[in-house]
Amino acid sequence: MSDAPLPPPEPPTQARGPAGAYELDVDITTFLPEGSELGHGAEPPFASAAVHPPTPPTDVAELERIELELAAVDRSLARLDDGTYGRCDACGAAIADDRLSVDPTATSCGAHG
Repeated sequence: MSDAPLPPPEPPTQARGPAGAYELDVDITTFLPEGSELGHGAEPPFASAAVHPPTPPTDVAELERIELELAAVDRSLARLDDGTYGRCDACGAAIADDRLSVDPTATSCGAHG
């Protein structure tokens, strides 16, 4: 047995592209689900919304409206806890079920609202 070093490996036979990178001739459609096609500018069918999360609303008026609605829901939940939900703030009368079904955060009866 010889202790001579092994010769260096043969260089790859692929062509080299810009900056010396190897160029591979691969048909990417072989990786797509059956029946899928990529058109010019089309996203691959495996791209998902998780990759591009929706942007949060930036409309200040919309954010203020949502905050007011959440505050009304919080007040209604507190009224449920203290037993006053469904009662008019002004006179204490029961708020009609029809009114509460349209606006569950209503705090006044038909006479006061």
